[in-house]
Amino acid sequence: MSIGAVQELIARQVLTPDLLSHFVNTDTGEVTLRFESEYWDYKRELYDLASSKDVAELAADVLAFHNTRGGYIVCGITKEYMVLGVHDELAVAVDAATINSKLRKFIGHSFHCRYTTIRLPIGGTRKTLAIIFVPPRKGLAVPVGCSIPGFFKEGEIFLRANDSRKRAQTDADFLFANSVVEPDVLVGSSQLRTECPRPGVRLFKGDYTTFFGEVTREPLIASTIDQLILGKWDVILLRGVGGVGKTAVGIEITRRLAYREDLKQQFGGIISLSAKAEQLTAYDRKPIEPEITSYDQFLHQIISNSDWEGNIPQETSHKEALAKETLKKNNILLFIDNFETIEARESRISRFLDELPSGVKTLITSRHQPPDLPARPVDVNPLDDDEAKLLALAEAAAQHVNTSTTEKYLSDILNVSARIPLAIKWIISCSRNVDHLVQLIEDHRHGKPSLANLCEFCFTFEYKLLKDTARTALALFPLFHSAPTTRELAVAADVDEASMRSAVDDLVDFSLVMPQYSATTDEQSFKVLKLTHSFASSKLREMGDLERQARRRLKSYYGVSIPVLIGAAKDMVGRGVTASARQYIDEEILDRDPSNAHALFLRGHTYEQELHYTAALDDYIKAFGAVKNDPCLSADIMLRILSLSKTDPQYSGEELLPQLERAYGISKDFRIASEIAKIFEMLGRTGHALDYYQRVFQNPSASLDIWDEAFIFICRHMRESQNPKAALHFVNEAQRLRPDSKMVSRWERLLMEEEGKLRLKRPGVGPAS
Repeated sequence: MSIGAVQELIARQVLTPDLLSHFVNTDTGEVTLRFESEYWDYKRELYDLASSKDVAELAADVLAFHNTRGGYIVCGITKEYMVLGVHDELAVAVDAATINSKLRKFIGHSFHCRYTTIRLPIGGTRKTLAIIFVPPRKGLAVPVGCSIPGFFKEGEIFLRANDSRKRAQTDADFLFANSVVEPDVLVGSSQLRTECPRPGVRLFKGDYTTFFGEVTREPLIASTIDQLILGKWDVILLRGVGGVGKTAVGIEITRRLAYREDLKQQFGGIISLSAKAEQLTAYDRKPIEPEITSYDQFLHQIISNSDWEGNIPQETSHKEALAKETLKKNNILLFIDNFETIEARESRISRFLDELPSGVKTLITSRHQPPDLPARPVDVNPLDDDEAKLLALAEAAAQHVNTSTTEKYLSDILNVSARIPLAIKWIISCSRNVDHLVQLIEDHRHGKPSLANLCEFCFTFEYKLLKDTARTALALFPLFHSAPTTRELAVAADVDEASMRSAVDDLVDFSLVMPQYSATTDEQSFKVLKLTHSFASSKLREMGDLERQARRRLKSYYGVSIPVLIGAAKDMVGRGVTASARQYIDEEILDRDPSNAHALFLRGHTYEQELHYTAALDDYIKAFGAVKNDPCLSADIMLRILSLSKTDPQYSGEELLPQLERAYGISKDFRIASEIAKIFEMLGRTGHALDYYQRVFQNPSASLDIWDEAFIFICRHMRESQNPKAALHFVNEAQRLRPDSKMVSRWERLLMEEEGKLRLKRPGVGPAS
């Protein structure tokens, strides 16, 4: 089951036996939601209501859930996700009235909890689970009603953050506590809220006061404004895949035209309308009522928002004439968002826009070029890395996600999202539970469908409009390690090249694939975003035997498989035939797969063996940029880069730190951790060095010489920052981990001698016996 399902249960305040099936497989007794979240918590035992300590703990937990979004406390499940149950007689003896009476002095009378017990047969025995339902707040957060020494002070506010409770401490915490909370996280929920700064001007507010997109969006916005004011085209189309930020760009354009002193006189009015019919929540998709559902309603919206003071005609033809006249007379800019959702249902809107008097301007967003409406397209592409990072951090703050979580997984978030703004926001909303985020990232790496809701939201509309050959072509993209050509796609699909060329043209028109020129074959190839790749993978699984047949056809077309060629190249490099190996790698592997990390790494080896360190380093850097989910290769490449940078110092250790940390994040290799620690030590950043040395120290597979280096640093640090006695405790731990280390024994003797000397210096302490 999903978190979305639990959110719905909370909204309906469900507390029936059916509730348990959302957490536990009632046939096997296995816990299915094997993580805790903002919406539920597992407890091994039921709170002891006779214990003031347990009641205080319960009060803090209840207030944390209530002040956030409500939730369930499930007693009888361990932190290892085993159903052990609670004491049956004690659980049955408790009721909601007793719980609420115990909590009343802490939580006041603003809400009350509900309680039930559910018996579950597991392995021939009956386990009893006790469940407390905490309702979500409808107003401001409820502070603690009285002080309990050692627990909390009167007036403190508790919140639920991910899988634990926390005290409100930051400005963001208090802003959240003192605002009305929506029932769940709607991605981009405030974007289409409206404001009317003056008569005849209706604007969407957008999600942020700060606009993200200095590099990729600013030139696009400036040129679109120029087109609206000075261009010959009356309809300007912001085009791109779902979620890429077309709406945000359109909103920013209209707001600048409405508020900037040098632009606000260009249009007599601006009317923003949305045809959006679906919204993405953190865990599912949900329909919403669009502002435009019919041609008549569309006309009514134009007239009613245009500062028209007369009566609105009843006849559609009269409304149409009045709307056209009003737009022309008042020089109104019409902004229609999500145009693709209305054009198929109501063709008269396209005709209306096409027949508007010359000079009346319309700005629309759509996922494809409208077939019945001449419009000048402006393509909106994903953000660049820096813009995507800023957006992710801002969204984390807006959704009250721990900043450290976002920063830790930022590169993964950008990778999974393909830097598409909506995807970034959606993944951040999943970051509210770290376990769920990690699972999502891992599933993405292994091609599993955890991104289903996001991908379906972004791409389903376009996919349904494609012809069968184009759908097949899109589904085949995951089979290629690099951007395929039309000919390669035709071979995989078993169609003629002309048919595939037409299909690929359709995919380009829908912004689903992007053309590029291959540097090795001097012909056009096509690439997809990683998010589109995930969607295509899900569709390929639905196409029966297509994947197996396509792989067979490609194998016959290519000849020997890439892994076999890599193995042969590795053998040649191992035998030292560097020139022949390099030629073989270039002609047999990189011509087919220019971004093959293994091949680039092996070619780097050939250059290094010939002492061409600059060329070797270039190949290693390319290989590291191309490597995907391969821990061993990532570590090996980075170690070679680090080694060569000492011989041919193009890069300092400090410059290599981000790549080294990325390599460690992928590989968890103790050698990488050790090198990072040494660089931090050299830079004087002791705390960071200590962190990485501890990772080496705790790694049982670390080689003894590298482990000894980590041990010495930590031991010396403890001796200097604390005292020899603290360091001795650390040495005892080290002896248990590595009894084979002679360095540990030496430090033990040294520290014991120092501790003995210190004792002799203390007043009143006699000589050691």
